[in-house]
Amino acid sequence: MAGSFAPYDILAVMAQWLDLKSIISICALCFAVFAFWWTRRGARKALSYDYEIARISELQGVATKLVLTFEDKKVSDVSIVTISLRNSGRVPIIKKDFDEDLVFTFNAQQILSADVTKVDPADVSVTIDHYNSPQPHIRMIPCLLNSGDEITISCLATAFKEVSVFARIVGVKSIERKALNRGRKTQTTTLLIVLCACITVCSGVVVNLASKYVMLTNGIAFVVLTMSLVVCGLSWYLLRTRR
Repeated sequence: MAGSFAPYDILAVMAQWLDLKSIISICALCFAVFAFWWTRRGARKALSYDYEIARISELQGVATKLVLTFEDKKVSDVSIVTISLRNSGRVPIIKKDFDEDLVFTFNAQQILSADVTKVDPADVSVTIDHYNSPQPHIRMIPCLLNSGDEITISCLATAFKEVSVFARIVGVKSIERKALNRGRKTQTTTLLIVLCACITVCSGVVVNLASKYVMLTNGIAFVVLTMSLVVCGLSWYLLRTRR
């Protein structure tokens, strides 16, 4: 139909006006810089935690047969709280980095018991103690935590709702709760972003070489611009899902 334009015709006109070779070259450079920045972004101090709750009253076949007492007093609404603490950065956190003890503050009635049940690696030395005044909390004496080191604490608490972690650590703005099983996903995301950058760089090289020997047709312009948009969209998606 006269006067109508196919999508690739519009993109081809835009590419010709903006110089397609320059666009692809700039995109390649930007993605290369972005990939380098992204991989270096994780080279910082970071401490993260997560926790899981198992309410004894909700365990089938147990709640009706089990009577719990603490210091000769009957207790109810008891939960098993498993807390995991990990150095999720790529920089070791040493004892001197802590300004004070690390504190796990419980929104609960009281803590009945608290023990370190697992450390990874096994030679990590951890000392904790729990208190119920003025508010239920656990204090952990600072220790060396290399990148990836993880500490697991198991607790019994009554009327438990949530737990938060606080400590003043050099280079760590805050201790955030996040799923600690995402370590491999983070590495995979970084590799995918680097791969996207490599694809874009290769696209820039191919376009520049091809322009020296053949004319860039509407179809080629459409394919190249579409590829650039797809790479941009994929990188944006990976950026959003990694947070």
